[in-house]
Amino acid sequence: MSKPTVLVVDDDLDILDLVQLALENLHGWNVLTADGGSAAIELCREHQPDVVLLDIMMPTMDGLQAYEHLQADPATSSIPVILFTAKGRAGMWRSADTSGIRGMIPKPYDPMGLGGQIVEILGWQDSDWDAR
Repeated sequence: MSKPTVLVVDDDLDILDLVQLALENLHGWNVLTADGGSAAIELCREHQPDVVLLDIMMPTMDGLQAYEHLQADPATSSIPVILFTAKGRAGMWRSADTSGIRGMIPKPYDPMGLGGQIVEILGWQDSDWDAR
């Protein structure tokens, strides 16, 4: 089976670069990046990633608004979402329909352990993706 594709959405370009390096180099995963909600929606429609790592606090369209758009579109509603934020608290996103939100990874985060956190949240097995 091929490697998973992860879409990382954050308005901080340094975070995008670091997460991309960590997931590509440590796990060999395919990583797409978007610097905002609108770009994330388009990339999800075009590439159908295996998971979206979504920052909540972004200008123009925040992460929860982007999530609502993804859920409303049958083409993207089945893509699992992990919130990735410094502003998060367990349960803060439970007020909306959150069936696609699988968990939350708080910032600051450990780039070396990020892939493992994603694997744990989604229940992936090494054999699912031929992990290194």
